[in-house]
Amino acid sequence: MKKVIIYIISIIPILGYSQSKAIFNTMEFDYKGEIESVFIESFKPRTQDGKIIEYRYEGGLFGIGSQKIFFDESGKVSLKYEYETHCGGDSIQIDKIWNYHYSESRIDSVIRSESDTSLIRKGFRPWKFFYNYESDSISYETSDLTFKRTSRITKKENQIIREYLSKDSIVGTYEISTYDTLDRLIKFEIYRKENLEELTILNYPDSISTKATISNRIKLKENQVWRTENEINEQGDIIKKTKYKPDGTYWTHWSFKYAYDEKGNWIKKEKYNYEERMLNMYKQTFEYKSSR
Repeated sequence: MKKVIIYIISIIPILGYSQSKAIFNTMEFDYKGEIESVFIESFKPRTQDGKIIEYRYEGGLFGIGSQKIFFDESGKVSLKYEYETHCGGDSIQIDKIWNYHYSESRIDSVIRSESDTSLIRKGFRPWKFFYNYESDSISYETSDLTFKRTSRITKKENQIIREYLSKDSIVGTYEISTYDTLDRLIKFEIYRKENLEELTILNYPDSISTKATISNRIKLKENQVWRTENEINEQGDIIKKTKYKPDGTYWTHWSFKYAYDEKGNWIKKEKYNYEERMLNMYKQTFEYKSSR
């Protein structure tokens, strides 16, 4: 299984041989078959008298927005175009271009560089990524008028450790992600000033599933447990996500509906809230590699 994991700020290992996997922000996409490229679009429905009358592109620098991802011959992401809408309208243009480079190290680190594009937002300076070949670690920097932070990422056994450093290079926060032998996230810890503050435990329905059905987020200071349960369909996609309060009572849920192509990849996904009102609609347009 090929795994390509991409966050706005995140580096995860890549391995396997038959399937590409990408994560953008908090949305996860498992791709089946050999993909040349995929165009991801996010829409917001507009309603009138309780009925959907049209869809408009959903933009935003840290939103899902619209993105086109290109894969290289080995199945890794090589390039990404990030589009921006014009004033929330229906026309889009390229906002940012990301180039991805991979080291030959144990981490198989993704090094992302932002290219010059037709539109750079005022008041926001781009992310800058650096790779240290000796320590096999990646750091990023971003800054505006008030904020500057560096993240150092390393791998130890089945763990990925991220250290967040402030301007004076004192470690304020670090996160430890622990994986099982199938490279599935099973534990996520957040430390602040050397003290464990949050712990998330994930459980999977069987020995091969890639999506967790139960997630318990434990806030140690408040002595609270926030539980999330996922219902998975036959294609391995989440069809319902339910969240519970610390006292165990129901809090809210979201449901999802899908349409699939002949390869088994979803080409349309609809997200609904607890009132069964559509929140978002997503589309994926695939270009497959020619069969060899």
